[in-house]
Amino acid sequence: MKPFEVRLSEKRGHKFVEAAGGKALIEDEKDVVDLIGVCAEFDAARIMLHGGILSKRFFDLKGMP
Repeated sequence: MKPFEVRLSEKRGHKFVEAAGGKALIEDEKDVVDLIGVCAEFDAARIMLHGGILSKRFFDLKGMP
């Protein structure tokens, strides 16, 4: 996973990890698993992804068996 900014936020008693980067940083399932690991580190059950963080390649399902 490429480096991007993460921070722990809380709203209405719910903790969530906020991920921002300004460019596409999540390209495949491994990147998603890494991000879930960040949530575990922060003991947060929710993720907020800022716009553009998912690459076009992430949505390309042609490589799926």
